[in-house]
Amino acid sequence: MRLFGALIAVVAWAALASQYYLITLGTTGGEFLIRTVNFVSFFTILSNIFVALVTMTTAVAPRTAPGRILMRPVVASAAMLYIGVTGVIYFFILRHLWQPEGLQFWVDAALHYATPGLFLVFWFGAVIKGKLRADIVSRMLVFPVLYAAYSLLRGPFADWYPYPFLDAGQLGYGRVAINIGLLVAGFALLGLVLVAVDRAIGRVRGMSDGVPGV
Repeated sequence: MRLFGALIAVVAWAALASQYYLITLGTTGGEFLIRTVNFVSFFTILSNIFVALVTMTTAVAPRTAPGRILMRPVVASAAMLYIGVTGVIYFFILRHLWQPEGLQFWVDAALHYATPGLFLVFWFGAVIKGKLRADIVSRMLVFPVLYAAYSLLRGPFADWYPYPFLDAGQLGYGRVAINIGLLVAGFALLGLVLVAVDRAIGRVRGMSDGVPGV
């Protein structure tokens, strides 16, 4: 799994670097800075960075303090939740809004399909199972909620929102509040699914080892 983690890290970092290049291409000075801030204001980018850090650390420094922290079941599962939602939202909502071509097509495929799919395999195979509890999902929701708050606070000042369903200028705060509520519910539901799968795999592995399920 260290080699597989290295592969995921390479895919994720390459896609992130390519996307940054495309976003900032041809800009200088203040515009370059604005585009840079916009780049790190996409949930897609943040979730891919999280996955890249988990897999890279697993590959090159698994026994260090950062490696042990990032591979804790709750941390790695949070990364799985965030990158999973990234892929689901893109597939069902965002991919219909534009048709990327050339390098952007491949970057989009890597950020929204390849990295989530590869990391799902990694989560199944490399992350210790049977350790999650349902109450951990509430802690996993903190980051998405803070992200939504940041997007709404920055949006009016930057005159820019990362996603159309968060665009309070176009939709109004009432509609956006509903959208955020639905997104949080989606995060919670997928988080509970991860917990259920984690517990089920933990029980199966425990029985196969001759040990009662955790």
